[in-house]
Amino acid sequence: MALSKHYTWCRDNGQGAKYELMQEESKAGVVVESTFLLHADDLKLDLPGVESKYGPGAHKFFDQQTWPAEEYSFAPDTQITFTQGHNQFRVTRITVHYKGAGLPTVADADMIAAHLYRKNRAMAATQKATPPQAITLLREHLSEHPEDFEAQVALANSYKANCELNQAMAQFTLTLGQAQAVNDQATVQLCLKGLQELRLAPSVPADTQLQKHEVKLLKNGQRFHIGDLAKKPDPNQPGAPGNSVSGNLPAGTTGMSGPDNPLNINFLDPPPFNPLLGGSQAPSLGPDFRIPPPITGRGHDPQSLLNKPGSILAPAGSLEGAPPGTPPGEPF
Repeated sequence: MALSKHYTWCRDNGQGAKYELMQEESKAGVVVESTFLLHADDLKLDLPGVESKYGPGAHKFFDQQTWPAEEYSFAPDTQITFTQGHNQFRVTRITVHYKGAGLPTVADADMIAAHLYRKNRAMAATQKATPPQAITLLREHLSEHPEDFEAQVALANSYKANCELNQAMAQFTLTLGQAQAVNDQATVQLCLKGLQELRLAPSVPADTQLQKHEVKLLKNGQRFHIGDLAKKPDPNQPGAPGNSVSGNLPAGTTGMSGPDNPLNINFLDPPPFNPLLGGSQAPSLGPDFRIPPPITGRGHDPQSLLNKPGSILAPAGSLEGAPPGTPPGEPF
């Protein structure tokens, strides 16, 4: 029973066919008729140029589209036809036709050479910064050789270079999983690098990342950050030189803050700032500093509290209502 096959290779931009191959088989694997078409886009050759190169054609005719054509034969049972479209002034289609005895099957070495040629073209396209062409060739190659990690990484990078970020992320993730399954560390590192550039993976080793985010709860619920967080001491932050926090730290933690200490503990939750204490800056922390309790109820004006004798916020020297023995200016 005769079998018919039709193969099509599209252009890089996906607009129409670039190559076509039609085959007729007398039985599976035995080709008795084959037609190969090349749709030329930018071939700088017209019919007079063909004649100057190969001589006059053995047969000149107009095809079914009334396009002028010239036919040559350089091998038995094989014809090659050059066709020039209307008002094109160049050859727009080349056809190679064979009809005869069954053709031998393609050797494995020839198939390998063809695959390598296509892959080399794809890798060259990535080097020349032509992502669309590289994507087309790499996808064709991977459809037949999905195990090629080098081509998979190149395809992901081509997606990224072509601003197809979702496809790049999916390709990097797929290749990463396959490489980890076979313990291909070189490919794993390339995939992680690509995901890091897409801001989808941490840019530091896991142990360092954990150290930077280690948080411990100390006595009375204080939260501190342990690790190399502060690159430069901030004089306005607790723990900086000249800004002691030892009076607020739980027992056993005095001296643990500051950039010189290897633990380098810094506040994650600084003490609350009470605007009633005046000024736009947080109060200076000292060993005897105490935050006053919140004021509740109606009719409490902050300014009146500052001026009311005996108030905890009264100016120094106003001791009316203070407990006996309270020195001037001492909070109570």
